[in-house]
Amino acid sequence: TCEDIHLLNKAPINNNNKTDNKKSYVFYRQTLKRAATDILPPSPHLKNMQVSNTNNAISSPKRKRSHTNSFYDFKKDLQDTESKHNHRVKIRDEIIESEQRYVDQLSLLLTDYFIPLYNHPKVYNINQKNVEDIFMNLKSILAFHKFFLQDIINSGVNIATEFIAKADYLKLYTAYLNSYEKSIQTINNLRKNIKFQQFLKKKRLQHNTSLMSMLIMPVQRIPRYVLL
Repeated sequence: TCEDIHLLNKAPINNNNKTDNKKSYVFYRQTLKRAATDILPPSPHLKNMQVSNTNNAISSPKRKRSHTNSFYDFKKDLQDTESKHNHRVKIRDEIIESEQRYVDQLSLLLTDYFIPLYNHPKVYNINQKNVEDIFMNLKSILAFHKFFLQDIINSGVNIATEFIAKADYLKLYTAYLNSYEKSIQTINNLRKNIKFQQFLKKKRLQHNTSLMSMLIMPVQRIPRYVLL
């Protein structure tokens, strides 16, 4: 109360003990400060400080929310980056798997069809020119895709650089497409060749696919990259 403050101001001090005087003085000052805070109206300066503190308290959650948003934005960006990386890895794996199947099929086409026909044309009542017309430049295409497959396996996630680097080799397909009609025509001209037809029938049963179906694979290859 005010009376307590008045009494504290007049409290006696023992001059014979300086240490006690100092302790008493500190105690009185602290007591007066607490009393004044309890009973006296706040000064304008104190009021401003309280308002400022209140505003800070109100605005603090906003700052916290801002930091939280930044964290969630960072987390979302990280998740998006990881998602894109996983998507690229998936595409890369699909292309490698598809490329391996393609190389295997071309290898089969050459080893089980081209080589026996080309090395023993008289057995099948044909000539080597017929074989060359049927299989065109498939040996060059297969050689390219063998080392292309190894390059994309070793390229990591960014396989687009390999497609760009090997773009000129894809011109092999232009020559193949330009000769494709002649290849089909040669096969049709050999329909009455019994030995040749027996050979094709045997291979069709063995591999569950026809020569015509295998020869069309390179025609479909480039568009298939886009689908992947």
